[in-house]
Amino acid sequence: MSDRYALRWCPGCCARAVIAPLPQLADDAELSRPLRAGEATEGFFRRNYCTSCGHIWDSVELPQSFVQSLLALEEELEEQRRQVAMLKFLLASERKARGEGVPAEAAPPLKVAPSSRRNAA
Repeated sequence: MSDRYALRWCPGCCARAVIAPLPQLADDAELSRPLRAGEATEGFFRRNYCTSCGHIWDSVELPQSFVQSLLALEEELEEQRRQVAMLKFLLASERKARGEGVPAEAAPPLKVAPSSRRNAA
């Protein structure tokens, strides 16, 4: 196996490093289990160890189709947030035009940055 395939991302040192899976202990949870009770999607859970910085963390491997569905929902959520921000702006503009002003208890407008993710088509 080449080093290119042995390197994985370490959240401890924020770099690609050689990552070793730690042995599963008897009192640890099962390796493969549903993400939530009653849910059909299962994840493969493991504990990892970075050989560079010594950081230990838990990770889960998920089916690619499940991750893609989450990413699609994230884009939909961003669009909904933009729409809410626009509606708040329009409401405030309408109140200002009528001379009502904005109520003191009104929340500040949402700041929505454009998506930094590239669309994976």
